[in-house]
Amino acid sequence: MSAEYEIRIAGPVGEDGRRALRDLDMRVVDENGGVTVVHGRLDQPGLHGLLDRLRALGLPLEEVRRLPRGSRPS
Repeated sequence: MSAEYEIRIAGPVGEDGRRALRDLDMRVVDENGGVTVVHGRLDQPGLHGLLDRLRALGLPLEEVRRLPRGSRPS
């Protein structure tokens, strides 16, 4: 079963990260504080795979949350 997830990353995501995450929506929500939000529909193995990719890229997580059904990412 898949769900919508929002992952907040502290700092900017470089070119390698953008390529690795190209299958997900990504946007910068705080230019000054450098917060990048990644959003997508994932099942549990996909979520764990995404977290592995973020770790391999050295991207620091701020928050991972499952969005309520029918909600839009912030």
